[in-house]
Amino acid sequence: MGYLPLDNIESMLSSVTTMLTELRTYDEEVTQLERRLREIPADIESQRLLVALTEIHTRVTSLINEAKQGQIALEQAQEGREKRGQEIHTYKLFLEETETWLKNIVSKIDEQHSFNTNKILQEELRSRANQVSEYESLPEVSALAIALKKALVNAISQLSQKQQVFNVFQSLGAFANITLFGASIA
Repeated sequence: MGYLPLDNIESMLSSVTTMLTELRTYDEEVTQLERRLREIPADIESQRLLVALTEIHTRVTSLINEAKQGQIALEQAQEGREKRGQEIHTYKLFLEETETWLKNIVSKIDEQHSFNTNKILQEELRSRANQVSEYESLPEVSALAIALKKALVNAISQLSQKQQVFNVFQSLGAFANITLFGASIA
């Protein structure tokens, strides 16, 4: 197994499959030789050859088992890599969808929204920021996740500032109504 190519799993798997085929061929040849050796009259030389062939057969069988285990391990690694690739694709898709959604939100952030709408939007932005932060540690999507989280936090900040301004105007408006009400009573 020291001769396996290390460039990718597919070539390693192909090499192991080739080795298994060759080992099975050797196993068949050794089995045929053992059978022929048993057919000839037994003498000391034939017994030594039979012992040697049995040892070779045992070693070939052992190598076949090792190659099968290697093949299974490589197939599992390949499945794991494919699964990871699908997960990364899903993460990228989520981040790209979030980026598009955020651009839409930011373009409408200056529009008038009710207090409840702003609050709901802030919660949704926080929720997405939390989801995005989970992807920051993944090297495949880290840069996009970090940039997107900054943009989400910035949008949250803008909405929060807008809400504060709205609250100030609302309290001033309430104060003005009380003052006007007080002036009309006097």
